[in-house]
Amino acid sequence: MAMARIRLDVNKSVFSWAIARAGYTESDAVKSYPKFVQWKNGEIYATPKQLKDFSNKFHFPFGYFFLKELPVQADTIPFFRSFEESTAMEDFNIRELIKLLQERQEWVADYIKTNGVEPNEAVGLFKNENNPQIIKNGILKFLKLNDGWQFVFNKTEQAIKHIVSILEENNIFVTFNSVVNFDAHRPIPVKLCRGFCLVNNYAPFIFVNSGDSKKAQLFTLIHELAHIFISFSSGFGDFETDKINNAKERLCDKIAAEFLVPEDIFLDYVRTKTTEELSALFKVSEIVILRRKLDLGLISKDSFFRQYNQLPKIVKKLSGGGDFYLSAPNKISGKFLRCLNNAMMERKLTPMEAYHLAGVKGDTFARLTAGVLS
Repeated sequence: MAMARIRLDVNKSVFSWAIARAGYTESDAVKSYPKFVQWKNGEIYATPKQLKDFSNKFHFPFGYFFLKELPVQADTIPFFRSFEESTAMEDFNIRELIKLLQERQEWVADYIKTNGVEPNEAVGLFKNENNPQIIKNGILKFLKLNDGWQFVFNKTEQAIKHIVSILEENNIFVTFNSVVNFDAHRPIPVKLCRGFCLVNNYAPFIFVNSGDSKKAQLFTLIHELAHIFISFSSGFGDFETDKINNAKERLCDKIAAEFLVPEDIFLDYVRTKTTEELSALFKVSEIVILRRKLDLGLISKDSFFRQYNQLPKIVKKLSGGGDFYLSAPNKISGKFLRCLNNAMMERKLTPMEAYHLAGVKGDTFARLTAGVLS
């Protein structure tokens, strides 16, 4: 006697919610799941295995299928390439960090909008473009840079600082941190979250995990900037690039690689310099250099993995603390601090509201704003 097929009664609205949240369309879902429309409409039941596969593909916990109402929480952006994607989405510290930046974003977007600022032209400028070369050229033009811009800097940190200054001049807010606000007991693990972006027409935000290496931070910064230009909020962690199953995420990787390691310039140097020398020149990790060689057909996949496995493991040294007043503006965003201070001076924001949004006390706020305004 054949066993009865298990049928799970699920919240069918999860199907549409999941694909929209991950940046897909219904036609995209049908390519992977031909019976998607029937599942969504309740005409047929998906098997437990199919439901589990669907939740993995679209990056949400399997248990969401059995909720009566879809969760309204801060992490309404998908996370890709995380060590464990569902863990990243459920991590309380990551959710709280996103919630914190969303609160700041909501306030500053309203503030600059009421001051007559037009929508940010970077947001969605290439929403319907899939060619990474075209998008890269457009980003360079927006930033008023040329290929090889980073060669003038001796250190990656200098290149990062230069890009951030341009972005914040253009109302793209950037924060570097490895904890929630200033709480060392609430870390943001690199393996779960290297960075993310929150798209907004007036005040897009980029978060970069400062617990990562400087070269990785630069790549994350440009990767998330690409997300703003294609208008797709998301985050990513530390995992194999080949396991990315989202076209937009792969596109942003290609844009960042071409932005930082332009093909024509790379080919001029690749025959005469070692991987280590190329890494220093382009201000990217040796992994990115090897990946460029692989993507451009200069090495085989076997050679890539052999060289990759021989790379020294980078262990970021824990900071001894340093000068709080030098590092704090980067953790909040210097541009954001200036906006808070201006609003307070204009009596559009009370001091207590400004301190709350900055996440610091009054005397600390005064010293921080004095530093970014000097």
